[in-house]
Amino acid sequence: ELQNEMIADANAWTVNVTGGHGEELLQRKTSVGDLLAVELALFLSELGAGPTRRYLVARSGPSTVGYGGLMVSVGEGHITTLAVDPAWQRRSVGTRLLHALATHAVDEGCTGLTLEVRMGNLGAQALYRRFGFVPAGVRRNYYAETKEDALIMWAHEVDTPAYAERLAAIAERLSVPAPGGAP
Repeated sequence: ELQNEMIADANAWTVNVTGGHGEELLQRKTSVGDLLAVELALFLSELGAGPTRRYLVARSGPSTVGYGGLMVSVGEGHITTLAVDPAWQRRSVGTRLLHALATHAVDEGCTGLTLEVRMGNLGAQALYRRFGFVPAGVRRNYYAETKEDALIMWAHEVDTPAYAERLAAIAERLSVPAPGGAP
């Protein structure tokens, strides 16, 4: 069962990434392992990017069941990633992560939030709409591996009392156990 306290702040991790690691890997013959190493190096450098980044990890026991990321820049928050293990979808993991990220963005003084979502991911779009996100445009072929378009979504005026009420209502729903025992 996933609990609020199981969403850990990945910014608490100590990360040491040496500069140029990704460039060195790209100069060698590329393999899947090399690409994963580059991705890992870039991800780890993001974790160490300081107060403009926030990464959260959702855990159930020893297992990671989801994660999310936020970048704050010039009064706006960008949800850079939000993913939930398919076995844990529809069990409020994504809602909990997005609530924590949105709350942090508001606490950091953001007035708006944005994200990109696959056009075909209607479940995620419904989640984002509950948080006040509305469609704002399309990025053609955004997901290179599938050539799928991304829907750009924005939640504006997240610094208002009305948005605080929205977040409070979502938090209240999260505190009530869902059918089947998962809150």
